[in-house]
Amino acid sequence: MWKMFPVIGCLAVLASTSAAQTIEDSIIPEPEVEVDFSNLKSPSDLNTMMSDAKNRLATDGCEVSVSLFSAVSVQSNATANIIRTGLEPYYRSGRDEKEAFSRKRENLQPLIEMETASNDMIRLRNEAWVREGGLPA
Repeated sequence: MWKMFPVIGCLAVLASTSAAQTIEDSIIPEPEVEVDFSNLKSPSDLNTMMSDAKNRLATDGCEVSVSLFSAVSVQSNATANIIRTGLEPYYRSGRDEKEAFSRKRENLQPLIEMETASNDMIRLRNEAWVREGGLPA
């Protein structure tokens, strides 16, 4: 019976809304899918791949460029997801933590740059999806 006391104590702490919220916010979830970082492309590489795909479309037609646009869309989506994952601790934090963190303007600049890079990769992905479907973008 004495062995159950720590469990009951933990349940009592977890029953408290603020304690449960603090614990939940501090837990970083495990990734659901393993990511092969060896194939991950940089935003610069992906922009180059997109330019190459557009050039191939102009010179060789759709059949050759479709696989290139597909590769750009998959890779830019993966890159956007990786970047956005780095922002999760900020977005998952509570209002007070965000407010305290944001008081120093220099803290926000890296987050702004990451968000911008992620959005750029999403735009590139969307353009590649459209072009992969054979529509002019």
